[in-house]
Amino acid sequence: MFKSKSVIISSFVFIAVLVGIMLINGCGKVAPVGPDNDQTALKEPFGNEQVEQQWGRVFVMKVDHAVDLVTSPDHPVEIDIGAGGYNAKLDVPNDATDGVVNITAQASAYLTASGMVYVFEFGPDGTQFDKSTTLSLDVEAIEDYDENDKFDGAELRYWNSDKQEWELYEVDADDDGNGKFEFNIDHFSRYGIGGRTT
Repeated sequence: MFKSKSVIISSFVFIAVLVGIMLINGCGKVAPVGPDNDQTALKEPFGNEQVEQQWGRVFVMKVDHAVDLVTSPDHPVEIDIGAGGYNAKLDVPNDATDGVVNITAQASAYLTASGMVYVFEFGPDGTQFDKSTTLSLDVEAIEDYDENDKFDGAELRYWNSDKQEWELYEVDADDDGNGKFEFNIDHFSRYGIGGRTT
């Protein structure tokens, strides 16, 4: 009788120690979906819902092919990006980066209740530039969808992933008449260009 009680007590002690070890090891780590996890692979999803938040209902969406290009401090780079059949370009000047950077660019075009919106995702995400890069888009990309001349140029908005909302970044009305809306970008993230109404 004492042996069976001893075996039962030993088993409970062993299980308690094992559970304690598991709890200590498990609690010391960040859960893969926990708020303190800083893995870039676990980003918030992005799609029509985020575009609709700023520009209204999305009727059609088209993704253009991605572009990869390497830049270095002593080589200026121009990246041509398709934007729903229109031309967009990213100009990276000399000394914009401290070292070699593999730039990626992906454009998407959205036909929305507010006209056409072009979303650009540049990587690597968070890259900071020592000199501003210039993102330009054909004026026709906005004006061809400007019903009743309601737009006064175009605006560039930045997707703030922390707040999950669009923030106004810059406005351009093509005052120089070169047929391009041009915006200065100091860091890589996701940007949206649409018609300016106010």
